[in-house]
Amino acid sequence: MVGTTLGTTKAEILRAAMKEICFEMKEMLADLKDAGFAEFKILRITGGAAQSKL
Repeated sequence: MVGTTLGTTKAEILRAAMKEICFEMKEMLADLKDAGFAEFKILRITGGAAQSKL
């Protein structure tokens, strides 16, 4: 990870990880659309990250 210091908190690291998951999903959905798949109108998210208050 770039930009972390000894003062970086656990919450900041978890938030960065969740943001990266969102960016990856956005890119994956764009790739599927470019490949000719229909655009998703609803996404269901499950698991521990879906329940996070972040």
